[in-house]
Amino acid sequence: MRPIDSFRNGGTPPKVSFNTKPKVPLSGSIKIILLTGLVASGKSTFALELKKKGFEIIDADFVTNTLYQEKAEIFRQVTQAFAGHDILTDGKIDKKKLGNIVFSDANLFKSLTDIMYPADKERIEQMIRELSFRGKKMVVVMAANGYEAGLGKISDEVWIVDTPRRIALPAFLNRSASNSVDRFERIRRFQTPRSRLLKIANRVFRNNREVEMFSLWADQLAEEYKPLLTQPE
Repeated sequence: MRPIDSFRNGGTPPKVSFNTKPKVPLSGSIKIILLTGLVASGKSTFALELKKKGFEIIDADFVTNTLYQEKAEIFRQVTQAFAGHDILTDGKIDKKKLGNIVFSDANLFKSLTDIMYPADKERIEQMIRELSFRGKKMVVVMAANGYEAGLGKISDEVWIVDTPRRIALPAFLNRSASNSVDRFERIRRFQTPRSRLLKIANRVFRNNREVEMFSLWADQLAEEYKPLLTQPE
């Protein structure tokens, strides 16, 4: 089975014009993949398998957390935008507290993303340039809201991990005792609708709780992109 066999009906969906070539050239020649999907779809599991096969991975969630803690201007903007809200723990931005607030209010969600989407994109572009400078030929950017953050515009392809709610919800609840069905639904409401994701995707990977499929897909992709990959240690 080839990766494209994971598409619905076994066929390859038509290419989407916006991401057939990067609209914002970063540097030289590096293939950029946006890996995205709804909450608890299995993106992190898939990214880990890809990394094992030599793919360079940028985790947008890690980038956001780093910016919260390391960039004073980001800290100032976020704490100012959420003045009056309890978003700090030990003097640092608490992502869990912040998430509980923004996923309950569209205006507050926009206040946060107006700050973080441009900052995330700028840092990720910087990281991609550094990888290219080091001679890397391909990078996978894992980002739940990557399309909204503008990462689709700099990507050559968009890969979607598509997971049914009946599988994603239990996975989400098992992550933390503080997670709930309500929180799951609230997060999903602020993500790109599944129908939209499927329209923009170049490849769709159907996660039907067969964990070994992630490894199989990674093997297939590693073979397909072998000339562009960093050899795993």
